[in-house]
Amino acid sequence: MAGSIFDDLPEQGEPNLHGFQWLDLRRAVEQAPEPLDFVLPGFKSGTVGALVSPGATGKTMLALQAAVTVSGGPDMLDFASMDAAWRRTAGRVVFLTGEDPADVLNGRFHAIGQRLNTAEKQALFDNLSV
Repeated sequence: MAGSIFDDLPEQGEPNLHGFQWLDLRRAVEQAPEPLDFVLPGFKSGTVGALVSPGATGKTMLALQAAVTVSGGPDMLDFASMDAAWRRTAGRVVFLTGEDPADVLNGRFHAIGQRLNTAEKQALFDNLSV
């Protein structure tokens, strides 16, 4: 009689030939997890997120302000009030847009720059690539 399809499965926690790894259920149940690292509230570090809304609703400006916040500027959108556990740490940000031309982005960054102090501007220059 042929074996079960489960006969060739790797043990929990062991990778198979394709790099896929089963969740170690024993560890998940018996050990408290490490705190999750969020870039922004609801956007877990190391994952892909999406910002979806109809046109002309402010998605790009929201994304630019979030990028400025993460790159070392002020918490422009008051993310800290959304999640008391979230702590802002400055880091490198790459902002890719295929929608807005440079002249539109220049105007938006000029408006944002009016709200930044000297140190925040320098952090922006050092950490944000658009």
